[in-house]
Amino acid sequence: MNSDNTVGLNRRERTIAYLYVIALFTVITTVCCLAIFVSNRNVRVFSDKMIVERKMARLQDFQRVQSDARSMCDSLYNRILKFNPGVQAKYDQEDIRFLISDLRKRYKENSDDSRYIVFEHIANFYDLWFNDRMEFWGLGQNIEMLNKNLQDCELGLQKKQNEVKTQN
Repeated sequence: MNSDNTVGLNRRERTIAYLYVIALFTVITTVCCLAIFVSNRNVRVFSDKMIVERKMARLQDFQRVQSDARSMCDSLYNRILKFNPGVQAKYDQEDIRFLISDLRKRYKENSDDSRYIVFEHIANFYDLWFNDRMEFWGLGQNIEMLNKNLQDCELGLQKKQNEVKTQN
């Protein structure tokens, strides 16, 4: 009686059942592992570490560019300070303009990083200072010429007054 109610599994059915159990075990294990790793904050440490390393590399690049620009700014300051617009030295003026444009170029090359805007501001400052220096020199020349013309005019007026007095 017992043998009639028992259904035996053949070899093919047993193999399919084992494959089904192994596949089910693999899927459930994978889902559980993913759930554990996704909820774990330590996994994000590695991506955060890479982000911090990239930020540090960008900061070091900025500091390197900044130290390179420091000597350029010192040179530009000394050149503008010693620049004499009365001397016809076109190359001095072109060198100053070149250094100013080089500072601007550093900002334009890295315009996505807001720290580099300092180079644009420095370039604008030196450009304005240089233009003001040239303009003030021109104004000084005009004042000197005006004073000379005024003195000549006063001398001419005194001569005329003396001539009028001597004639009277």
